[in-house]
Amino acid sequence: MGSGRQIWSMAEATAYLTDLPVSIGQYYDYAPATDRILYASAFADHGAGPGNLSVSDLAILDVSTGSVSRLFDDGVVEAQWAPNGKDFAYILATDTTYELHWRSADGADRLLALDVSFTWSISPDGGRVAFTRESGYLNPASLGLYVVPASDGMAIRVSSADKSGTGSIDDQPFWSPDGETVLLPLWSGPETSRLVLARSDGGGEVDLAIDPAYASNWWYTLTIPRFLWHPDGEHLVALPAVSHDEMGGPSPLVLYRLDRVTNTLTDAAMFGEAATLIAWNVPGESVWVMSANGAVESLSLP
Repeated sequence: MGSGRQIWSMAEATAYLTDLPVSIGQYYDYAPATDRILYASAFADHGAGPGNLSVSDLAILDVSTGSVSRLFDDGVVEAQWAPNGKDFAYILATDTTYELHWRSADGADRLLALDVSFTWSISPDGGRVAFTRESGYLNPASLGLYVVPASDGMAIRVSSADKSGTGSIDDQPFWSPDGETVLLPLWSGPETSRLVLARSDGGGEVDLAIDPAYASNWWYTLTIPRFLWHPDGEHLVALPAVSHDEMGGPSPLVLYRLDRVTNTLTDAAMFGEAATLIAWNVPGESVWVMSANGAVESLSLP
């Protein structure tokens, strides 16, 4: 992760800055499986589509060889790798809508959905994409959270939750490890913060709550934009959008257990602070985080 001619590389419990052969204007995603980066060579300086969102070009950098494949000159809003590091999805702006596309390793390009908003992620098995349709983007479609197979593009609505165009560009739906549920935080906007857990097959949704037994803790909040699911499917690492520093600063890292009977996050244990929660280092044991000074480090779970 990073921009310019250096990125943070994370391997074998060590994080270090890596020099790149090209300059990255906008970083989209990195694929550990293939050591490749999806990026824009120029930082977006103009808008497109009905919401006039920032767009730029799209290219692939093979970090190990330094080779670059340029795919689009303009119009791309965001892009994400599938877990195999070969297929990827991207959002393309047109004059009338925002399109979600799937591009296979062989170069085949498939349109998956129209009227897409920008809270989205690919399932752990690489076979589906969860995305939102939100008010605030001149969106004519039914609002909510959707899941679409990469194979046929037949999207189903799994939740009616509407993020209303609020939040961060880094927001995403968080898939459970088995792909059966998707967690959507609604943490910024006119409505009360919510944590919506929806079945990915459209079989229903519930709102999660944090156990009120922790209400006296300074980090107790429903305003949580970032999670990592534990491989056991029963625990989550959360980074609430609160700071112990009145002037801003790092947020707490909290490990929760998800009680599916009461739909409650409980058994909370705070184990550190960070500016950004990046990814698992050793899945289920430690996580990569970015500290307030911009350094990347590994923190162990309690």
